[in-house]
Amino acid sequence: MSHTGGCQCGRVRYEMDVLEYSHVCHCRMCQKATGGFFAALVGAPKDRIRWTATPPEEFWSSNLAKRAFCSACGTPMGFTYDLPEARQYVTIGTLDHPEDAPITHQFGLESKVPFVEFCESVPGERTGDTAAVGEFLAKMVSRQT
Repeated sequence: MSHTGGCQCGRVRYEMDVLEYSHVCHCRMCQKATGGFFAALVGAPKDRIRWTATPPEEFWSSNLAKRAFCSACGTPMGFTYDLPEARQYVTIGTLDHPEDAPITHQFGLESKVPFVEFCESVPGERTGDTAAVGEFLAKMVSRQT
């Protein structure tokens, strides 16, 4: 089965035929790279992922890890280690169907933000459930592809 994904603006697109090790990483590097409390990632062997549009830009976040991102819209696309056997990881949120990659593991628990739980115990609401949010969103025109 083919899995596709890309950035917000559509400049960076990819296709992969396998999803392996779907996890969240709580390490500080992943927190900073995504601007969130954790990174949700899924991997594939490097030869099983193909960039189908403009390849992402890369930033060496350590001596071994390269972070991929779209230089046009800033979407964090994932990372890889500079090792021959390393997987390429993509951020699960960039998949066209992120539901295809359910989280199976957590990594970097030593840096986990204490109030982050998976997530059933936290009350929530759907986007637009409140009138004010619904009115605001009705005016919004998404530029995401």
